[in-house]
Amino acid sequence: AILRSVSAFEIYRKDYRDVIRPERVAELLILRPDMPQSLQASMVEVLSNLKLVSERQDTETLRLTGKLGITPGPGGQHPLMGTHNRLFSIASAAYPQAYFEIIAIDPGAVLQAERATSHGLLQWQITVRDDGQRLYDGTLPTLIQWGAVHPSEAMPASGITLEQLTVQHPQAEALADAYRAIGLDAVAVQPGPAQLQARLLTPRGPVLLAS
Repeated sequence: AILRSVSAFEIYRKDYRDVIRPERVAELLILRPDMPQSLQASMVEVLSNLKLVSERQDTETLRLTGKLGITPGPGGQHPLMGTHNRLFSIASAAYPQAYFEIIAIDPGAVLQAERATSHGLLQWQITVRDDGQRLYDGTLPTLIQWGAVHPSEAMPASGITLEQLTVQHPQAEALADAYRAIGLDAVAVQPGPAQLQARLLTPRGPVLLAS
């Protein structure tokens, strides 16, 4: 029954050609890497996916380097969230403290909400629901309250500026009210499918990034 439940009965008959024996079933379902339903094959796939997740920051960094014409500066670790990042400034007259963050899972994180840097101690509080859900399909920003040091203050000019930020959502009016409540009056909120768009002026010309 267990072989049929994981669609392995025909494979067992093909490979072992004898009566069903417990040790053969265990070998097939646990140790055989060529058997997709086996524990060994599943572990290989899990480890492969974890490696992919840990490498996404570098992959995204390389992609943006080609698209924007700059190499993002170093960032740091976020032990509270289990992530790490790379940063670059996109400050403009309209958005003087704006910066761009590339973020990915950091498998080596430990629990804390501060990080020492060469420019001082970064401390922050962040709004994260217990279930991790981001409201309005991710178009309502996650709020960060910084301590005495803000990360953008130590970032050199990158040659990229944020020219415009626009948001779309089916509940545009309610989302616009939420934006005003957190001081984002200058961000245009339009009805439509949920999406964030940032128009950047880069060394390679204007670039539009969309979620």
